[in-house]
Amino acid sequence: MMKYILFIFCLYSCGGTTGHIEFYNFNATKYEVENALLQVINNDTTYKVPKKWRSHTKDDYFERIYIYFSNRPNELYQIGFTDSNEWQKSATCRLGLISIYQGEQFMYEDDLNWKEQERIQKRFEEEILTKIKYTYIKSD
Repeated sequence: MMKYILFIFCLYSCGGTTGHIEFYNFNATKYEVENALLQVINNDTTYKVPKKWRSHTKDDYFERIYIYFSNRPNELYQIGFTDSNEWQKSATCRLGLISIYQGEQFMYEDDLNWKEQERIQKRFEEEILTKIKYTYIKSD
């Protein structure tokens, strides 16, 4: 029962009432994709979260990854993996582009128009996902 409740809570955190911007399905394990993402993010200091925004990356109940884009528009993207109960067993994973922060508050799918969502997805895909060796399929 507890696993079921945690699973439902995880679904809502990534794609529930506040929404998500996009999901990416990979034919690789969560650990493989996560390590590749962290390598890209950590090898380029322009993706490092600036001190003035670090407080917004703390105290999240779920494991999240934050990517800062230093060139205009300055933005912080929040990403995270879903299906946490299956990570160790599964050869596939699902990554959510959850929200974006531009200096005032985190914004989710419902807070952004479709044009802004497309711009954010394109930036994430071109600047981050193209730099890892794993391919993905976008899904809702």
